[in-house]
Amino acid sequence: RMGFSDGWTTAEVMEDFHPERLNEGMVRQTGVRVRYTHPHWYNRRGYSISPDEENMTVECVHPCQVRRLADLPSAPEPEVSFVVVRWGGEKQCDEVKEGHGGWGRTGSAVSDPYIKVIFEETI
Repeated sequence: RMGFSDGWTTAEVMEDFHPERLNEGMVRQTGVRVRYTHPHWYNRRGYSISPDEENMTVECVHPCQVRRLADLPSAPEPEVSFVVVRWGGEKQCDEVKEGHGGWGRTGSAVSDPYIKVIFEETI
């Protein structure tokens, strides 16, 4: 399976947004309501998500995360590209365990903290 699990993706705004109603502490309730429309969307566990599944593709996001497609500048060619592959089983990975027998501060190789450390501290 291949698909997006993070980053910029296409979406449509589902209803009018009223900036005066935005509560920074409650963005999930007061932000811009969008429906993701990209046909190849996967959640963190690798499950395919159909754009028709409203409970999986509609959410409120901060206005700074919304751009009009026509307003986006053309993207420059990347100097380097990375493909991150996560392996896993039926159960979700317990990300970070400190102490004896634990993964340490970065968590296991399939965890978000591990991937974050790879990109922010090593590359």
